Amino acid sequence: MHEKRFDPRNWERLVSPEREAWQNVEAFLQVAQVSEREVWLDLGCGPGYFTLPLARRVAQVLAVDVSPEMRSVCQKRLSEHHIQNVNIYATDGEHLPLEDQCVDGVLMANVYHELDNPQRALAEVRRVLRPRGKLLVIDWHPVETEVGPPLDHRIPKEQVIQAITGWAFRLTQDWDIFPYHYVLEFVPRG
Repeated sequence: MHEKRFDPRNWERLVSPEREAWQNVEAFLQVAQVSEREVWLDLGCGPGYFTLPLARRVAQVLAVDVSPEMRSVCQKRLSEHHIQNVNIYATDGEHLPLEDQCVDGVLMANVYHELDNPQRALAEVRRVLRPRGKLLVIDWHPVETEVGPPLDHRIPKEQVIQAITGWAFRLTQDWDIFPYHYVLEFVPRG
């Protein structure tokens, strides 16, 4: 197993009621201002913590994950909740099996710190994002918390901003809605 990635055997922790206390999906959906006409990519969807609520608000969600176990759990949860506007795809973490400019929004929740090649992933995000689309990145503040990845896996917000704005994006929002995470919104440049 990849050392920086969440162990899929512990997927239930990712959809626990406790998580809602420190990463409330409704708070995210309010700042993201999603529309019922939009198509969103949930990059690193895991068991669907954001996928399911997002699917209830948009036209379609393309859910992508490197883990077959996580994709399977996400599919099972979608079926249990009778959600049918989600397509799940496998990825190797660097290539997205999607057409160019096919999504209005990209969500990378708790994923950036797990990327082996952030530049390659960002290039793919830029490729699939429509010109007026947006990228939302949620990741861990580099401070000790009772939950989350080890401190040495966490990437400071400023470093993430620098990396993403260096790849044809510009920062448009920096929200402080979660106690353990930063939430950044980027849009493609010109």
